Amino acid sequence: MDEVDRRLLYELDLGSRQPLSKIARKLRLSERIVSYRLNKLVEEKVIEKFITIMNTSRLGFTDYKLYIRLANVSSEKEGEILGFLIAHPYIQWVAFCQGNYDLILAVYARNIVHFHSILSGIQEEIGSHMAQKDLSIISGFYNFRRSYLIGGKRKAGEFTYYGEEPRRVELDEADIKILTAVSQNARIPTIEIARETGLSPEVAKYRLKKLLKENVIQGFRPRIDTNELGVQYYKILLSLNNRTEEVERKIVSCLETFPNVVYATKCVAPWDLEFECEVESTAKLQEILAGVRDSFPGNIKDYRTVLILKEMKFDYLPMGEKYDYLKAMANGKH
Repeated sequence: MDEVDRRLLYELDLGSRQPLSKIARKLRLSERIVSYRLNKLVEEKVIEKFITIMNTSRLGFTDYKLYIRLANVSSEKEGEILGFLIAHPYIQWVAFCQGNYDLILAVYARNIVHFHSILSGIQEEIGSHMAQKDLSIISGFYNFRRSYLIGGKRKAGEFTYYGEEPRRVELDEADIKILTAVSQNARIPTIEIARETGLSPEVAKYRLKKLLKENVIQGFRPRIDTNELGVQYYKILLSLNNRTEEVERKIVSCLETFPNVVYATKCVAPWDLEFECEVESTAKLQEILAGVRDSFPGNIKDYRTVLILKEMKFDYLPMGEKYDYLKAMANGKH
């Protein structure tokens, strides 16, 4: 992958719904060349799909992370477990890992009682193969853009954030159909959204802009296979001494300065902060860790490192329009 491909990926990471004509102007290339390069990245599976970033708190959900270590699992059983988790309507992310854990799940729930019900169902299905499980409750989430692709420093504001109390915005069935249409196909043309939703193109375009304005949709990004990109994907779990909001804010600001850090998460137990980075080598990872430790020598108590081998599922709207809860939302029953 050459410099042009990396610049193209970076522009798509800033906003995957940008017209090719606009990207072409930024790259000073013809639209035909940009289209060819984009299609090649998709064909070669560097880009798996284009996803829509949603502020799940605006849908009335809280995010929970489950960290699982498996035991007594054959390859066949492992496949069955992954199939169950990938199909689950409240599991947003499934990552296959190496290190302290084998699987990480991101789970949506309306409240702790709802989460307990979801967890009970997961344990009923795979509990006999769970040697360990740790739970982290997400209180804030940063999506940083992949500045490392172009080798420069991250520009101010190259991230989205949500970290508010769950507060559902009023959505009707047309809104839910639009969210479903773009959730796993962020570059879908407006005319196709209109066809799938039964709206006119003008109304579909207006509704999509409204969902952006209301911060239900926060952006559009490519889902990149880091293995195809030639980088390693790590999650770091930080435990802090003397955790305060000010210390937390300063550490997140520090993480923002590292172009390879792509996500940061504020959480409640058993650690305090998580961040994820895409690096070309373990030496680069150690450089980032040393930078954080040296900047906050009295605040970093401990950390764990997890290598993410493969993201098996990534969907900000895993339940889709078919799920009863979203239908009830549209009808004002929740």
